[in-house]
Amino acid sequence: MYICWFRPSNIDEPIEWEDVSSLAPSSYARKKNVFMKGAIHWVAYKKADETHQRNSVLFYNVKTENFSEMNFPSSIEVTVASNYLLGGEDFKVDISTTDQSIQLVVGSFLHDTGFDIWIMNQYGNPISWSKRSHISPFTIPRNTDYRLNECLPEQTWMDRLSNREIDFDDKLDEPLGIRNGEAVWWKTKKGFLALHDAATRNIRYAPNIRHTQVEGLHLFPDPMFVAKYKESLVFLLKAHFKISTNPLSRPLPMLLDGLPTAAVQKEISVLNQHNEKLVGVLHDTRSREIVVLCHGFKSSKDFDILVNLASAMEKESISAFRFNFPGNGESEGLFQYGNYCREVDDLHSVVKYFNGEGRKVTAILGHREGGNVVLLYASMHHDVQTVINLSGCYNLKEGIAEHLGKDFEAATKKYGYNDVKNVAGNFDYRVTEKSLMDLLATNMDEAYLQIDKNCRVLTVHGSADIISSEDALEFNKKISNHKSHIIQGATHCYMSHKDERLPSCHS
Repeated sequence: MYICWFRPSNIDEPIEWEDVSSLAPSSYARKKNVFMKGAIHWVAYKKADETHQRNSVLFYNVKTENFSEMNFPSSIEVTVASNYLLGGEDFKVDISTTDQSIQLVVGSFLHDTGFDIWIMNQYGNPISWSKRSHISPFTIPRNTDYRLNECLPEQTWMDRLSNREIDFDDKLDEPLGIRNGEAVWWKTKKGFLALHDAATRNIRYAPNIRHTQVEGLHLFPDPMFVAKYKESLVFLLKAHFKISTNPLSRPLPMLLDGLPTAAVQKEISVLNQHNEKLVGVLHDTRSREIVVLCHGFKSSKDFDILVNLASAMEKESISAFRFNFPGNGESEGLFQYGNYCREVDDLHSVVKYFNGEGRKVTAILGHREGGNVVLLYASMHHDVQTVINLSGCYNLKEGIAEHLGKDFEAATKKYGYNDVKNVAGNFDYRVTEKSLMDLLATNMDEAYLQIDKNCRVLTVHGSADIISSEDALEFNKKISNHKSHIIQGATHCYMSHKDERLPSCHS
């Protein structure tokens, strides 16, 4: 195994590879690997005796540059190896990831034993392995009328087999990956792709996707595989700006010696300039770098999109801090309408707090009004290198009349405030004359021009957002180092774009 630390800034320099094979335990690793909690994982095996092999999960921690092993479930830790160098033809296994841990599909159809799906409930703790479900041996049809978007219950196919209604001539052979917990992608005996759901016992069959072994090349690895992808705001952030937590200039200690660090969530309060407590939650992966997440109007740190983003960043070993502005959630202070400049000061207090604790805030992200806050922050302070504006509008004055009424400015000046009611006609919040004037006096056009050219800005909008996606394109005209990305079909809260998709790949 070889590794190299590749940095885009040094693209013209020779790439130096380091051989780390000697650091690994003496064992055979299967070709498939998965990445979880800062480490690359393989299923590995080594000789136990003349007829058995000992199985384990081998992983390489990219931060500590160490190899370690985790035990398999005790009942399958030692298995028969009829062909040891090929990994045991009686024993087939696939490794994949869940949200917080790893899972295995293990078994064989050769002796009608079937396969089991195992999950490690507590990552890093081999005692926590539990069997989720069992997949019994059965036969499936090779019928070109079936496609992946159609399925039949397993029992229906078995009935048709018994009644000879369909010519069944193919069988599940090797697991290729897990989709949504208990649905397993399989390569069949004849080289086709099938999806079997152990929970619903339904099968989807893809006879139009097939691997054909070339005669005389049976010793080459099977090229059929399944990969997954997710359209993710975290991946957008990483793709556009190449944010990395490794190598760290001042790495923090790992929680478990030799094991990838498990993220810890802890509540932290930061005092702002007005001596008010800003309450937040730190998703701490022990990376020195931190991304700060800012909520929108009348929202909080517990808004779904911020929680989902912080959790997704955990999986990428990125620490994230989501907090409440004053008067929102558990934070002290009074809620104020359109208080952008003061919220910039609050954000600055958060950035200074973490920088003073030996960490480094390298990116700030804001949703809706929070998006405008992070842009305004970048124009006033130049201590953050990456800014992500999520559905923030280009013109702050848009939508004011919709919330406050057509003559909002005159009405607010007349009484010194304007009480806004909800759809039920009840009091919702108060807009003071001072906060309104501060909003109207905020010149975002000028602010956009003040953002440092070395500060990288990404604006993300959904095509179905209540804020026009045209706003994302307007920022390109004012911000020198700006990229925009439109997620097709996404709404203001991006709820339909957090699910995983799993396409099949075939070479």
